[in-house]
Order: sequence, then structure tokens, then C-alpha cells
Amino acid sequence: MEDVGVENMKGLADAFATSQSVEDFLLDPNIFIPLQATTVEESTKLVWSRFDYDGVVVELKNLKGLHIPFSRLNMAPFKMHQLKNSWHTIKKHFDLSKVSVEGLKVLRKVRGFDFAYLDRGFKLEAIVIPKSLVLVDRVCTMTDYLPRHTVDLVNGILTKFVELLKDLPLEELTRPTLQKTIIHNKGSMNVLPQDQTFVLSKLDEAKRMLPEHPTLEVRFFVYKFGQKEREPFELLTVADPDDVVRCSLHVACNLIPMDPHTTLFWSRAGLERMFGPRARFFMCMSMHECVNVQTELDQHPPDILRPLAEIATKPNVTFWQFYVDSPHTHYMSTFRHPISGLIVTGGLGHPNYVQAVATRAEDYYIHMMDLARKAAGNYNLRIEIVEGKEGKELADLDLVFPCEFFDWKALHKCLRDFPLVVPFKREHEQPSVNEILSRCLKYMADQLRQLGEKHTGKGGFLPVWKAFQLELALEEALYGHPLSNMDRQYSAALGTSSLHEFSATNMRGFMGLGAATGAAIDDRPPPLAHWTRDTLQMKRIERLFALTLTLECEPSVLGPELVKLLLKDLFRRNDGIFISELQGEKCPENLKGHINLASLTENLATRDSFPTPFTFARARKLVEGEGKNVQECLRAGFLELKIRWFPDIKYRDIKGTRRASWNLMDYVEIHNDDREPSIESQAMAIVGDVAMEMERRGLCYARTLERYREHGMPWLPQVMKRIPGKTEKHTRNKVLVLVSSVGLIMNKDFVSYEKLKDLLLELKMTQAELQKYRILSTSVCEKVFGFTLYKLHYDILYRMGNPKPHTEKKLPPDLPLEMEEEDAPVLEEDEEPDLLQTRAVYMPAQTSRHWTQQEEGFINLDPTISTGVAYKEYVGQCKAARLPARSYKGFGRKRRDLLRNE
Repeated sequence: MEDVGVENMKGLADAFATSQSVEDFLLDPNIFIPLQATTVEESTKLVWSRFDYDGVVVELKNLKGLHIPFSRLNMAPFKMHQLKNSWHTIKKHFDLSKVSVEGLKVLRKVRGFDFAYLDRGFKLEAIVIPKSLVLVDRVCTMTDYLPRHTVDLVNGILTKFVELLKDLPLEELTRPTLQKTIIHNKGSMNVLPQDQTFVLSKLDEAKRMLPEHPTLEVRFFVYKFGQKEREPFELLTVADPDDVVRCSLHVACNLIPMDPHTTLFWSRAGLERMFGPRARFFMCMSMHECVNVQTELDQHPPDILRPLAEIATKPNVTFWQFYVDSPHTHYMSTFRHPISGLIVTGGLGHPNYVQAVATRAEDYYIHMMDLARKAAGNYNLRIEIVEGKEGKELADLDLVFPCEFFDWKALHKCLRDFPLVVPFKREHEQPSVNEILSRCLKYMADQLRQLGEKHTGKGGFLPVWKAFQLELALEEALYGHPLSNMDRQYSAALGTSSLHEFSATNMRGFMGLGAATGAAIDDRPPPLAHWTRDTLQMKRIERLFALTLTLECEPSVLGPELVKLLLKDLFRRNDGIFISELQGEKCPENLKGHINLASLTENLATRDSFPTPFTFARARKLVEGEGKNVQECLRAGFLELKIRWFPDIKYRDIKGTRRASWNLMDYVEIHNDDREPSIESQAMAIVGDVAMEMERRGLCYARTLERYREHGMPWLPQVMKRIPGKTEKHTRNKVLVLVSSVGLIMNKDFVSYEKLKDLLLELKMTQAELQKYRILSTSVCEKVFGFTLYKLHYDILYRMGNPKPHTEKKLPPDLPLEMEEEDAPVLEEDEEPDLLQTRAVYMPAQTSRHWTQQEEGFINLDPTISTGVAYKEYVGQCKAARLPARSYKGFGRKRRDLLRNE
């Protein structure tokens, strides 16, 4: 064994010494460190053993049989947030061979409360468990069933307990414990030793007084873990054996090398010959050949081979575990990957959430650095077994030493016959394997902290993936696997896992790092589910993350990403935004005017109208933080993307609050100073001025102009093209007011003829001139008295109506931005709302109702089309608009009237 240890250490030490730095050592793909496993021929001379108890779990039948003293008992009702996952307490305690598959699934979800803290490191826990773990009631599998009923049942015992104390006779109330306790104050009880049995018996009585639950029952467990006690165990010091249901002992054997310069690890090659295929193997300290292994917790017997089974002297071993006693304390937090989370979220979360993650990130670094320092110490090999006793076997637990559970001769035989260990022996000035591991872990922890300090809230492709990779590497080294199942595929691609043959750690044989971006798909961040479960927040992070990739680039590169981010905010989605539609010759939907590019970019860069859930405000801060001008970047973005049509943003909502909004339909045309906007956009921009002038002159009512303000005046673009360019501005405006009045008359809207006559007298351009410019026709408007008014020219579009039925676009709801503890509600398949089917609904017979402008717009006035065909089109449009359709006879009469008035 010593020769193999020297060879293993030489290969590792030489590779480490020839690297210029720890970073080079971890990243060099050409390093290969072969690690050899070996047998231990003279095991009694090379290793010595030490035995201890690593844990004890005692299930109580009655609390009054508890012998361990305690001083304080909780009497206050428990809250839901105090629930703890009790699977970790009882998973090795039960004989799982007597549990069904469904029973095991439910057992993994059981919850409980720490009822009292006992002396000597023990705890008393109340756990609610199904009465039968073979035939499990289906309600126990419901999500909130166990937590809710656990709270109710345990609090029910406390309520009954308090009631029992209130009803005690006077002679019992004089007990010292009760004299010092205010029973009506539900806080805690200071239990004196002489009254402990009495108090516990009352708890037993309170439990029996509870109404019988149909599926669940409360069980009490006394337990402690991680004590590594070498003293003999005596059950009577814990509880009366007659009041114990089952007792499970976690017994361990430590194998320690005689040579202080030698470090031992369990060998993958050797343990694979001792355990069956159902055993669970975990890489140890990021060395592929070194492993920890444990048997599976299921209904089957432990999957071990006979030579290993002979090591145990007792027949009731339910669990086996071989591991290296290296630093592996878990960091208990609900936040996974807190440092990479601070980077990738870009500061978009609620300030309280960001502060919480920052606190966890600092604690995470301190925790990992502490483990990295401890990694330089000596490790022991440990074999741990769990022995269960119940019934008459409990009488055997009387001063039982931990060494009695192991057959030392059988263990030495296994060490001689199987290559179970991978040794490292340090010589002369060589660093030990522990020191090399510690330096690598400290380097990764330091790099992680530097990345967090430099890039917190700033995103960035390489910083995020590098921090994510380092966190996975630390988890793999210290715990043997990623702490989240979704990270397994990423750890293989990032080189931190040895499960994949092409992973850097597997190919090197020792801890290594692959390319930091090896797991990235395109330019996407790590899985965002680690940091938020809210769909909207994920979309916001994705938007900002794409921008952070270009923060160091020139405005011609950064600008387009900034514009795309703004478009995603406005469209409220990240996919399906077709830039080509915004570049085309035709406006995507409703054209509302035009805007100068300089004015648009100035508004976007300076207006404080983009609060949450907009991402744009945070994006502006990041761009400014890089020393770049936001307006210049926006201008470069619009020019680079060649965007012509942009959403018509309102920078204040209907309440006047500074909050940008867009109805997903209206657009404006963007133009530079050196280029005039299109006539169409100019026409839409001037509609408001024309309508305001018509209202000021009293030509028509304000309500009449509402639809024209909204949908525009279809005659304006062609009229503006035909007005001579040398026309004075005030004359031009009056011409537009005149022709707009004519357009309203032709659309059957009210216009004051008296005011219109006054306008004609003011106008310097006569109707004859307007006819010459092909603005007015030679057809006279009917029913105009006192003066002659001509209609618009024949080829000028004037009819309003509805150009097409429009189905209102459903805007996404304002979702909460961060749900830290609970999932956002998910719609199950059977909960999806039914789609409403539209159908034509005819207006009842003998019903008279005024024709609306929208209905008139549905009537096809092409004289070449038959009434029957036109009626089918009309019914279809009414169906789409969810309006009642009129009868064929009524439709035909209205169509004839409209054609006659053309």
C-alpha cells in the first residue's frame, strides 16, 4: 500500500508543482493524474480502528417512559412555517421492507415539530405519519394534506394538554412545576425533574383524548445525530424499553492510517465489487477513482455482497455507508447558487429580495471558505451501519459497545482481498493531497467572491457562467453531487462532474474545470428557476441578460440590443417580435402620426416612465454605468435596425401617473431631420389639429369627432398631396378643415352649414380651384341650402365605417414580480378555461333599432355584388364582432338606401 500511495502522491504533486498557478492547474486539459487503488496486505500494522455511535433514534409508545431530563416544554400553538421535513429523522429508522411503494412516497413527505430539547444533545420530535404504510389512503398524497393535518393534530394535543392542566385538582396544582407556570399563558413550561413523569403522562392523556383521525396519527421520536460517542449505549438511560416501539442505532467504524503522512480514500473499483448495482456512488473530493457509497433507501434489502455482509455481527442491518470523513457540512438555505444569482438577476428583484440574496451570498462564501480551510486536515475512512431493534430485541440494548456490531477479522479480510482504498503518501517537501485539495477549494471560493463583488447586478455572459461553474465545482467536491437535480447535466458540460467520460474531471482523474461556457445554449443564462419561479420575472431577466452581453461594446452593437429590450417590454413577450414588420413600407396596424428620431430617443432616454415591470429603466442605468450615452445608443440602435414604425407610447397613464403604456395597436413613423415623414403619417399627426379647429369653429360636435380622432380621416393623405406646395400655411389648414367637413357630411355625420358657409367666405381658395386640383368633384352635396357645396373628388377615399372587425387583444396581466416562498399558481390541464365559441345571433323579428356606424361599415356597397353575397359577408362580420345580425329583408332595404345616396 505504501508504494502505491507514494506513486499516487507523486503524480498529483508533480502536476501541481509544474503548473504556474492553481488556476492553470484546474484549467489545464492536458493534465492526467492516474490514481491507483490497492489492497492492504498487513492491515493490522497499517491501519487502526476506532468505533462510535453517530446517531440514535428511539420511537416512543408512551411519553411517560422518557428518562432523559429536560427543562423546557413548548406550550404555544405551532405555526405552519415551523414545520420541518421529518424524513431525514426517520428515513433510516423504519424497516422499509414493510412499507409499500406508495407508503414510501408518502413517508418522504411527512412533517413534524421539535417538541422539546432534551439533555445530552437529544431532541423530542412529534411527527404525523399515516396509520398504514402499506395501504395508504390517497388523500395522504395531496400536496397540502400532510402539512395542514400535522399542524392541526399536534396543536390539538397542546390544546387538550392545557385543558387538562386547568382541570387539575388543587393538590396537583401545588406541584412546583405548575406553580411556576401560568397555564393560561400559552408560552412554555419550565419542567422540574420531580414533575417530569407527571407532565409527560398528561401529554399522553391529551394525545388519547384527541378524536381518532381517519388516516393519520401522531408519533413521538427521541433522536440525536453526529455525536460520534464512543461510550456504550444503554436504552434504559433514554427510555423505558416497555414504552419503546423501535430503536435504531447508527454505528460507525473509523479506519485510520498508522502513518500520519498517509491519507486514505475509498476506491471506486473496490467498492463496486462489494456493492450491487442499486447502491448509490458519489465522487469524493472531485477524484474520479475515490468515492463514497451508500445503499438505497427502499423496500428491498441492502444491495451488498456476502464478504461485506459478514462484517456486521448483527442480523438486522438496514443501511450501509462507506465514506470519507471530509468536511461536508451543508449550507442550509432556500437560495441555490446565491452568488451567480446576484449576477444574473441584474438587480431586477425587489430590494428586500436582493438584500436577502446578498446576505445569503456572503454566508455562502464564508461557509465554503470555512470548509476549504478544514479540507487541509486529516480524513478518516468510515463504515457506518444502521441496526434496528424492536420488541424483545430491545432488552439486548444494555451497555452495548459500538465495536460489538463489527467483525474485525472479516473487515481485515476484505481489506486484504479487495482493492478498497486509494492511498496518498507524502514524502519530503511534497504538499499533502489534503493541502492541494484545500488550496484548490480556497481558490474557487475566492474567485467566486471576486466575481460577486465585481459583477453583482450587472449580468454578463462569462461572469454568470463562471460563477455558476465554481458553485457547482464546490458542491461536487464537498458533497459529491450537485445539490439540485437540474444541475446534473450542466455539471457534466462544465467539467465539474466525473459521471460523463468527456468531462474535464473524468478525463484528468482529479478536480478540474472545463470551459466556463461549455453548458451554455446560445447566449442564454443558467436555469433561472434557481432564483425565481415567477414567469414574468424570468422574462425580465432574459431581456436584461441579452443586453449585458454587449455592455462593453460600441453603441452600434449595444444600441440594437437596447432597442430590442424596449420592444420586448412593450410587446410584453420575448419571442415572436418580427423586426421586419417594423422595417417595412406598410405600418403593421394603426398609424397615429410621426416623430423625429432625436425627439423619440430623448424621451426614451430621459423620461421617468418605465417602472416595474419594465426592464428598460434598469437597462438605462447599466448603460450609464458603463459611461455610455443612452440617447446616443438608442439612436444608433434605431439606425442599425432600420426601424421605421415604432409603438405609439403614452408616457402617462389615464390617472396621470408617470407610467408608459401602449395599446399594442397604434404606431408612429420615425424619421430623421434629413428626411420628411410620409404623407400618411403627416395626415395622422394633423388629425388632432383639424378636429380641434372644427370643434372651435362649431362646425360639429365633439362626440362626432371621437371616431375620427381615433381612426383618422381617410381623405387627408390624398388631399395633402394635391394641395399646391406654395399654398400659405393658414390657407392650407382652412382647406383641410373644409374638406374634412365635406368628408363628415358624406359619412352622414352632422355638420353646421351656417358655420361651413362662413368658412367658405374666409377661404382664399375657391371651390373651383379645389376642383382644378382634383380635391373636390363636380357632384353637389344634397340637402345643402343657401350655398353650393361640392363633394370630394371621386378617387379620394372618404368612407369610414370599420375597415375590418377587430378582436380586442388581451393584454397580459400585471403579475407579481417575485414570489420568494411559494410557486406562482399554475393552471392544470383540467383547470383550463373553456374557449367561448362565437356564432351569428340574429336580431329578433318585429324589432326596430337604429343602424349604428359600425353596422353600416359591414355593408358591401359594390353594385356588382349581389345582395345575397353581400348579406353573407355582413353576417360573417357581425359574427366576428359578436353583434346581432339583421334579417335579410332589412339588410337589403338598408343597402339599397345607401347605394341610392352614393
